[in-house]
Amino acid sequence: MVAENDEFIITIGKSDKPRDENKKRRALEYVLKIMIELYEKYETRDKFIRS
Repeated sequence: MVAENDEFIITIGKSDKPRDENKKRRALEYVLKIMIELYEKYETRDKFIRS
């Protein structure tokens, strides 16, 4: 994963092996978790700044 200018670029290869599919799913879940945490953090900060 590369983060540049607040944009997330995710590159995932293609594979027929189920094990690799599980790895990709875990990686995506991890990235989504981080993105949600960042969103919640900045959403809270923005609300605090506006008030």
